[in-house]
Amino acid sequence: MSPTKELSLLARSIDSVDLKRTDVLVEQLLNFGKGISNLDTELNLQTADESALALAIEKLKINSENKETNDQQLKKLIRSHLYDCLGGLKVRSWSMLEHIYRKEPCPFPTRARGLFTLENLTLPIGQGRHQIVARGYDKFFNVDEVSWTRWETLPLKSKGPYHLTMKTNGCIIFISALTRSQILVTSKHAMDTELVTQDPENKSLKEKPVSHAGMGERWLERHLESVGLKKADLAAELWDANVTAVAELTDDTFEEHVLPTPDDEIGLNLHGLNLNHPLLYTYSPEHVAHFAKRWGFHPTPWKTVETVEDVKRECSSIEQNGWPGRDGFIEGVVVRGFLADDDPGDSEKPYQQLFWKVKFEEPYLMYREWRELTRRMLSEFKKLKQTQLSELQITRADDNQRPTCDTDEILRLLKINVKKIQNPESKLYVHWMVGELLYQDDRFEEWKLNQGIVSTRERFLEWRKTVDVHSILGFTNSRALKSKSNHLSSSSEKTFDKIMLVPIAIPGCGKTSLGVALSSLYKCDHTQSDDIKAKKTGPTFIANLKTFLLDLSGPKLVFADKNNHLKTHRKALSELVNQLRQGVKMKDPSASKKQKSTEGKPSVNIKKVETRVIGLVWNVPSYTRSELQHLTSERIVKRGDNHQLHELSPDQFPLPTETLLTNAIGQIESYRTNVRKEMKLDPKLYEPRYFAIKIPIDLRTLVLELFSESSDTQPNSNRTLLDEFITHKRFNVVPHITLLHSSELAAGVGTESEHRLKELWNEYRTQAISNNMKTEDIEIVIGPRIIWDSKVMAIEVNKIGPEKIVCWNDLPIKEDCIPHITVGTISDEIRPIEAGKLVKKVLENIFSDGNHGEGIHILNIPFRTLRGSIRGLN
Repeated sequence: MSPTKELSLLARSIDSVDLKRTDVLVEQLLNFGKGISNLDTELNLQTADESALALAIEKLKINSENKETNDQQLKKLIRSHLYDCLGGLKVRSWSMLEHIYRKEPCPFPTRARGLFTLENLTLPIGQGRHQIVARGYDKFFNVDEVSWTRWETLPLKSKGPYHLTMKTNGCIIFISALTRSQILVTSKHAMDTELVTQDPENKSLKEKPVSHAGMGERWLERHLESVGLKKADLAAELWDANVTAVAELTDDTFEEHVLPTPDDEIGLNLHGLNLNHPLLYTYSPEHVAHFAKRWGFHPTPWKTVETVEDVKRECSSIEQNGWPGRDGFIEGVVVRGFLADDDPGDSEKPYQQLFWKVKFEEPYLMYREWRELTRRMLSEFKKLKQTQLSELQITRADDNQRPTCDTDEILRLLKINVKKIQNPESKLYVHWMVGELLYQDDRFEEWKLNQGIVSTRERFLEWRKTVDVHSILGFTNSRALKSKSNHLSSSSEKTFDKIMLVPIAIPGCGKTSLGVALSSLYKCDHTQSDDIKAKKTGPTFIANLKTFLLDLSGPKLVFADKNNHLKTHRKALSELVNQLRQGVKMKDPSASKKQKSTEGKPSVNIKKVETRVIGLVWNVPSYTRSELQHLTSERIVKRGDNHQLHELSPDQFPLPTETLLTNAIGQIESYRTNVRKEMKLDPKLYEPRYFAIKIPIDLRTLVLELFSESSDTQPNSNRTLLDEFITHKRFNVVPHITLLHSSELAAGVGTESEHRLKELWNEYRTQAISNNMKTEDIEIVIGPRIIWDSKVMAIEVNKIGPEKIVCWNDLPIKEDCIPHITVGTISDEIRPIEAGKLVKKVLENIFSDGNHGEGIHILNIPFRTLRGSIRGLN
């Protein structure tokens, strides 16, 4: 699509809240890994008001004086680099460890991927000491890569219209303004501070290799020249609008990527205009296309659909047919949708949007795998000594005089494990690469300059067309390719005597439940590591498995019930399987005593057992940390009816009926272990993030009862949030009343309340350890109100006893010292701490003027008594 009307960027506007927000963000980055630098992830930059930001700044000031780093490993997750710029300015680039972005909650203060800041030490923190001068997108993920980009979750997190932009295959370039006349061009994490030009007096002088940022600036000059404009003109507009232009550099003469660049895309392809703001605010694709046209950039193709289902259909069509009007394959599609609680009515301003990408499996991901395999093989091939190559007995084949040898041995030396390569064509590619390296390795010199990626692939594809499967197998002389590539050769199905199911998981996720269910549904031997009383359970566990596997008259299925999360665990299982495959000596029970005495020694047989090992992996990373913690801890304390069902081959086992499945679930619920172990709790290891009174209730049931019992009629009509909780299961699964948080201890250092806070912390710890999850010894009276707004709901707590445990009046008044139970929040982005703020606000308003505030709802409820106990929670 192309812009249909004149569009302009909004004028630069930075208020006092944004100044504080920016300073808090950068100070958190600077102090990451120290004490309270991340404010225990409780501060939400998006929802924090000016007073909350001011409090955060005070905490950060205290923390900045602490020169000792508390967590060196945590500190390594964020790195920064200072660059000198013209005019004496120093720009700091921030980079975060990539795989940490996907954690939920994310430990980083921001998910920005590409962030550059300036510091003015003459200004105090909170009044604009830090300035964001360039900002990329927040890190976004492929569909189904994280919990919030699942197809079924996306309609709950976002709403249309959805903008689909073609994913350009290049490297990211940021273009922003340092001043109103000075342009800033960077790559994702670096600037080009050493632009070296040709010396006119010395024609032989060679240029230093050009960086990505340097090449991006050269292309910027070409684009601007094509429309008769200069860098200072662009700097003025970017400065006035306070935005970063985000482009993709695609120039195969500079650096090749996976796919070749079409002629009309060589240069800078503009696909984003982001505000230089702590939160990601970005302009619409229509604005971007209009901006690209005016300043000479290549516009990135885009289209708009209305629903997530439309997105799925459109992406499927593009994967099969390509992008309309463009020849060749593309990498994928980037999707931008509005946040579910936003109103996208004003298309003129930038919005916070939810990004995700849909990468196409074929051929892009396969081609990328070939590129990475080639790079690894080239790196290892350099290290091989000539003597190692000469010992491989390389001979010349008739096919174009290409060399042939034991390809498996070469791949072993190159550290390529063919068994781990899933795609049969990729397996074939690495074997072809062996011949290329041995025959004409000089062809790969250009790979050092990130060139030759496409031509190498094309040579392989041409060769692939000319040789049939049998010729390929004969040429490569590879055992791995012959036996493993079902796509290329046929082989008979191997027969196994036993099938060993190996769960790989964590405590509380349902391993034993699955074992019990399988034992009920099928004939299955089930051995459980927790049943072993020996100090070292490993050898006994292996011995039990060995007994089951050697018993060929017993069940074919064997369930190895253990976490098996360590390599050493899985290695022991593999060694057992290999041992049984080679054969073990067994006494012959049928041999008579006469035979034994005649031969002088007992008669023995060699018994071999072929075992298929199937790993059962629980997809733990797909859950947020809080979801996983609540789910598993509750299962450990009290067994629930959660269970895992794995589809088995109908060729080997009959499909169980509904009755049998119901009976199996009943077996899970009635299962009781006969083995008990005494476990000692070490108080030194018991350091939670906060102490709370945990209340064993079902909040959903309680809240619905309170709503039905209330005599109020008007609040019952404002049930939108409650209905959202019911529909999307947003009720807090661990109801509790927060007593004291570790962040309060850190904030209280050096204040009058420090001693009292430490006393309470130690008292709570003592109570939690002595109770050890046995009794609910604290009485709680809830009421007289349930309070909620559009984002969070809480139950007011009227009384907590006994008095000796909780002494609220002796504590300084803090935001989270109002006793309450958080019912739930509308989304993961809203922190539970907002419930305490809401309750405090309502109580202050009621006591001052009798009103509870606009947009806030109150339901008067009868008092009710509950019981709980002090626990340390995380």
